[in-house]
Amino acid sequence: MFDDLKQQFSKITARLSGKGFLSEKHINQACDEISDALLESDVGIDMIDSFINKVKKKAAQTKIYESLSPHQTFIKLVKDELLLFVGNDQSDINLKGQPPVSIMFVGLQGSGKTTSVAKLAKLISDSKKNVGLVSCDTYRPAAKEQLQTLVQENSKISFYDIAETTPSLILENAMASARKDFLDVLLIDTAGRVSIDNEMMEELEELCQLALPKEVLFVVDAMMGQDALESARVFSRTVPITGIVLTKADGDAKGGAALSAQFVTNAPIKYIGVGELIGDLKRFSPTQIVSEILGMGDMLGLIEKAEKNLDTKKAQKLAKKLSKGQRFDLEDFKMQLSQMESMGGLGSIFDKLPANLRSRVPVEKMDLIDNARFKKMKVIINSMTKEEKRFPTIIKSSRKK
Repeated sequence: MFDDLKQQFSKITARLSGKGFLSEKHINQACDEISDALLESDVGIDMIDSFINKVKKKAAQTKIYESLSPHQTFIKLVKDELLLFVGNDQSDINLKGQPPVSIMFVGLQGSGKTTSVAKLAKLISDSKKNVGLVSCDTYRPAAKEQLQTLVQENSKISFYDIAETTPSLILENAMASARKDFLDVLLIDTAGRVSIDNEMMEELEELCQLALPKEVLFVVDAMMGQDALESARVFSRTVPITGIVLTKADGDAKGGAALSAQFVTNAPIKYIGVGELIGDLKRFSPTQIVSEILGMGDMLGLIEKAEKNLDTKKAQKLAKKLSKGQRFDLEDFKMQLSQMESMGGLGSIFDKLPANLRSRVPVEKMDLIDNARFKKMKVIINSMTKEEKRFPTIIKSSRKK
């Protein structure tokens, strides 16, 4: 996500960093380039105008052209202002209150709403809470079955299959059942439409008054672009949106819809969908995303991924072995290749590094960052004997072939 925006900001930053002095003209030119980059990434014009005006005003007040590191001062100013738009802090969902706490999902049809309900159910159940699901979508064929299928293997999640004809009756029965079952949280999937209509909005309003949800999460497809803005406006006028779930974030190079939806609804982005699997939902980190956009890398994301995927025991064992002066062999090398693979490969690790570090790698060396090459290496090592892995110098040329 935001790939186009990252590239544009990288070019702007590179041009500014080459100047030892930033005049008012330089700053205005940079702001115009930032404006164009945001527009190309599907950010709404209202947000762009507001953002650029604030940046220019702050730039004038801080006297950037007198700073010892003018380009860094300007980029930090842009970062701080961008953070105000997407939210300075990571926002968790509110699960406080008399159980079962209700959370309602709203959005257009095809936005990934039902899948997001199942993903959040898994995330909450992983935190040792009893979760229930109900589908109030009586329009889309097999909507209920889809939701049930997504969570059927998780015994910690209860699915309420209510045989009623109207969404309000389905919800009433589900809420009563959730209370009897002493659930902590009830997630409510609502019907979407291909386009917004009055009937849909009236139904959502009725369900919201009935459920009194602690959270109303607006689900938006990252690939919708400018179309997401109008739907965000209409939904926010009908129900009290408290947060945004951004779906299909892994398949969109622009991502401006994310920034725009937050600006229009005045609600924080709380989660982003980064894949098709039920575990592919992660909490949205404003600082992390803004740092990525401005070419500052995603070191926090890299650390979190390392903590989750790396086998620390194996790494400690290797460190201990080397500290004793023992030989680093091909079995050790294969283990490190596997560790790197669990992190998404060298390319994935490289993408999370800050732009100033990535720029140190020569362009001709970039072609070497190919996970397929490392998989071949593992295959070759696996074909060796234990002795050959420990002492590769014994391998003759015919054996190498």
